[in-house]
Amino acid sequence: MECKEVLAKIDLFFEERLTDKETSKIKEHLKVCQRCRIEYNEMSTLFNILADHQIVLPPCDFTDIVLNELEGNERKMFKLSSSVYKLGLSFIAAGVLIISLNFLSLDNMLYEFPQYISKGCLEVNQKIVNPFARFSGGLDYIKGYWSE
Repeated sequence: MECKEVLAKIDLFFEERLTDKETSKIKEHLKVCQRCRIEYNEMSTLFNILADHQIVLPPCDFTDIVLNELEGNERKMFKLSSSVYKLGLSFIAAGVLIISLNFLSLDNMLYEFPQYISKGCLEVNQKIVNPFARFSGGLDYIKGYWSE
């Protein structure tokens, strides 16, 4: 048996959950392999400490205590999630209110808006057309000058 196999089965060896054949192979390997024997001695010490240790049992009502605590935590989480939900709804309602107020204030702007658009278009038109008008006026001047 190789070290890798022995180290993988050493805990089963202590728990006596191996076949007689596997147990004898591990015992033979431990006689010749110092590294596995060191691991065996450490595990042996650990198992001896655990065997001498008292078993601690929980109180009889331990399950009820834990379940009641979990139910209390669930209630707290529900209260928290419902308050977060209400806060989210408040933000949505505030947003809807702000948007509707903006639309109500647009009512006045709807009458002023075409005026702004027409003024803007006229300004753009003047900036584009005026240079051409000046240019054509200049051409008329030159034309008149040459025709004299």
